[in-house]
Amino acid sequence: MLTFNIAVLIILSWTATIAAQVQIEAMSRGFYNFSVDLYQQCSQFKSGNLVISPFSVGTSLTLLSEAANGTTYEQLRKHLHLNGDKSDVADKFKEYIKIIKRSAGQSELMIANQIYVHEGFQLNQDFRKIASDMLGESTTVFMVNTIYLKSIWLQPFPRHKKPGGGFYDWKENFYISETETVEANFMKMKKKVWIVDLHELDIAALRLDYFQSNFSFIIILPNKRMGLSTLEAQLQNINLSKIVEKMKFMEYEVQIPKFKVTTELLLNDILKKIGMNDMFELEANFSGLLSTTVPLYVSHVIHQATIEINEKLSEASAATGSIHRRLSGTGIFRADHPFMFYVWDRETNTTIFNGCIKNFPTDITLKQ
Repeated sequence: MLTFNIAVLIILSWTATIAAQVQIEAMSRGFYNFSVDLYQQCSQFKSGNLVISPFSVGTSLTLLSEAANGTTYEQLRKHLHLNGDKSDVADKFKEYIKIIKRSAGQSELMIANQIYVHEGFQLNQDFRKIASDMLGESTTVFMVNTIYLKSIWLQPFPRHKKPGGGFYDWKENFYISETETVEANFMKMKKKVWIVDLHELDIAALRLDYFQSNFSFIIILPNKRMGLSTLEAQLQNINLSKIVEKMKFMEYEVQIPKFKVTTELLLNDILKKIGMNDMFELEANFSGLLSTTVPLYVSHVIHQATIEINEKLSEASAATGSIHRRLSGTGIFRADHPFMFYVWDRETNTTIFNGCIKNFPTDITLKQ
């Protein structure tokens, strides 16, 4: 199986809330746009491998926006791409979460939100009413969002058996520059998969589905060995759902690396770069959070995510620039140089997780 863990901690120096009328489709489009903004900023703030959950961060901030007013609310609304009034967004947001949970199917998905209010303070009753449908009860002033996802492949990768029993890892070189390589553990299979080669974007894309689930693992592989930075720079012009629509079910030999990546980030400066400045200022307006008039602002937004890929689990990987080489009449998708990956909900076109692999080993915690 494959496991994904994610934690978002929003520490409020007295803070939290949601925003505006939107249809589910519009909300998912907004979340996708936010996911692109978040990834681009995160990839600039840290080098090396990366995994984040835009869905987790987005749901936390959407909830937070419900308690915001004035400029604080407008910035959250604008950069989360929310439209309409708060009560309608709250209703659509709850429906959106339900659809995501249903779409997970046999993938084990846990979404948990909690707001803790400092002893002596109480949540505003209107906000409590909205939050109680998606959050646990409270006790100190900070906000925690966690997501855990565990999935198995619809088509698991075979393991390589040793002649005398047991299994061995298949070693391959992974390019970290045009000529420099490091050794990585790979897995491979030859089966029909969803795949597309997009010459206009100079990329290839692979979709690996999870067992009895609308969730998929998608790899976006630059055709050039060092083409990842070019791909990341043009993400605003790439529509992942359109890429998925163009995929064809074809027999390919898939070769992707196994890895485990954990990323921990303080998102304050990243969210400020996106345009959410006001919530971190002393003048922030979270008047909808508490029943008192104590001034509140966000002191920290901490985000931690983990992804692990192996033969059984839902995984991430990439392919080489020579994606269309032929082997016994079968195309080859080899992820032997830097690539992007997504855990994608096909029903709502939502990015649950995404990130990139640039180097190995990938079993260490990477901090900003």
